[in-house]
Amino acid sequence: MSKPKFQVVIAAAALVGGPVLLRNLWPIVGRVSFVHLLATAICCVALAVWLAGQLLAGLTAKIQRRPTTFGNLKGTILLLVEIPLVFCSAVALSRVLPRSLPTGSGLRAFERSSWIAGASEQSNWGDSYTDQKTSTRQAMLADLVRHFLAGKSKAEIEEALGPSLETPYFREAGRDLIYRTGWERDAPWPVDSEWLLIWLDEQGTFLRYEVVTD
Repeated sequence: MSKPKFQVVIAAAALVGGPVLLRNLWPIVGRVSFVHLLATAICCVALAVWLAGQLLAGLTAKIQRRPTTFGNLKGTILLLVEIPLVFCSAVALSRVLPRSLPTGSGLRAFERSSWIAGASEQSNWGDSYTDQKTSTRQAMLADLVRHFLAGKSKAEIEEALGPSLETPYFREAGRDLIYRTGWERDAPWPVDSEWLLIWLDEQGTFLRYEVVTD
């Protein structure tokens, strides 16, 4: 691979795959979908324009039978294959790498009575983002998902967290248990709710979790 081509592949990895992986490190990128989509769209359009120019340059050179350096047709077509592979690799990595929890998730250790009491706390959260604050459940979320849930059965989880809510939210995602934790965090306008989703394996034991907003 030539040096210019290598540089373009690296740039493509940063521009196209970067926003995908950034969600794991900086929660606001994943929370503010508009920012994420806009950044990805701009990167994709810029790459498409550049590749179109390279294709045109390669075709023109081929028709005129003159030598080219990097603007050749074969090299550009190869890039068209490599860039989607870079993007798919970034998506795969984003699913494997652990995501950062929202701000304020590690303020307290998990305590069953406080978590259960957090359900009644929801009625005092207010009706708008101007009233929002880190809830009791949100403050102990890190300790819960990192140190408590592993190896627990469905019965043990519901004994500690209370019964899963009866709601259609995120049912299509195949989650087994769902708990509302508070208002969404790390967003400029936190108008949505934050949820803890839990999946169980075939034996009914904790498999994985996600913290999402509706």
